[in-house]
Amino acid sequence: MGKYIMVIDDSPTIRVSVEFALKAVGLPVEQAENGMDALKKIKAMTEKGETIAMGIVDVNMPQMDGITFIKNFRK
Repeated sequence: MGKYIMVIDDSPTIRVSVEFALKAVGLPVEQAENGMDALKKIKAMTEKGETIAMGIVDVNMPQMDGITFIKNFRK
């Protein structure tokens, strides 16, 4: 299946802006509003055979910050 770039940020404006810029050059994008949301979406995508090729991650977010997300994602 496909490889995606995941934009993880608690600001909807930032997520949409980054997605718009990436899609303008033909890159597939998925969004998540925090680290926990991202992990759930990545798991669902992986089960469908899709992968995350790159993540653009905000550091300061509620529920799960960017550093904690990266640590959990690497596991």
